[in-house]
Amino acid sequence: MLYKSQPEDFLVEEIPLYQFTRKGEHVILKIKKRNLTTFDVIKQIASFLKIPEKLIGYAGLKDKVSVSIQHISIPKNILGEKLDTLRKHLEERGISVLDITEHRNKLRPGHLKGNIFTIKVKEVDNVEKVLSKLRELERYGILNYFDEQRFGKDNIEKAISLLKEEQNKKINPYKKRLLVSSLTSLIFNEYVDERLNRELVRVLKGDIIFDQKSFKLDKAKEESEITINTIPTGPIWGSHMIEPENDILREIEYRILEKYGLKKGDFRKLKNKGTRRPIKVYPEMLDVVEVRKKELTIRFFLPKGSYATLILKELERVN
Repeated sequence: MLYKSQPEDFLVEEIPLYQFTRKGEHVILKIKKRNLTTFDVIKQIASFLKIPEKLIGYAGLKDKVSVSIQHISIPKNILGEKLDTLRKHLEERGISVLDITEHRNKLRPGHLKGNIFTIKVKEVDNVEKVLSKLRELERYGILNYFDEQRFGKDNIEKAISLLKEEQNKKINPYKKRLLVSSLTSLIFNEYVDERLNRELVRVLKGDIIFDQKSFKLDKAKEESEITINTIPTGPIWGSHMIEPENDILREIEYRILEKYGLKKGDFRKLKNKGTRRPIKVYPEMLDVVEVRKKELTIRFFLPKGSYATLILKELERVN
């Protein structure tokens, strides 16, 4: 089975977390990029405006090998009268500006509901099996691992050194965020593995649970099966991360953290507050757009931070 053979086979559209206020101190550009990372776009804007990259906001990182639509924020007082020339500069580099509005605050990582993916899958040997698997994933969900593109070479060791203040403090803020994110993502994956291996992939009393429909967290009052409205969560470590009120789960979380020689307070140095991530995710609004001989085009929504490539890998297993 083949996917992402060219950017046009993998379309991603970001869904904002909230409506933009249309007036405010930040200009919001809705951009369309092809075969570029989000940071490639940020570097182009920062270079053109001669400003630090950290002043430019974004809600989420998008795959390079894709055609992606996402939002970027720029302080209005910095942009000034340069909007038209910036737009021309970006379009000359294959970055289209689809819409322009304003908002009261800078976009920050996580300020999105999720993404709608439209993916062309080629060389499908067993279309019926793949379609059946899609419906199964929609009904029962999939373990919400971070995929391998999250982890760069040597990132884990660098992140540990950074948290222990052994690393140079002059590292670019974006780089710091990426390094620590790689480490916390790895720890989350190990936590999911541990629950899977110990047959704990269900809601336990004291679990911090996530409702994928309302995007709200709650505490589980009793043991139950997982549904789209009651998904157990795992740790994305930070100094203010909420912890489960369950001794077994808390022991697992701390044991994995301590394996890397770290403690919760280490994240305070970098102002990482931490959060919770659901251990399963359910693809929503699933639609089979087109079926051809040995080729499918599928569309679905995933909440922020979840990987469409994990869905595709599951389809590969049954093809």
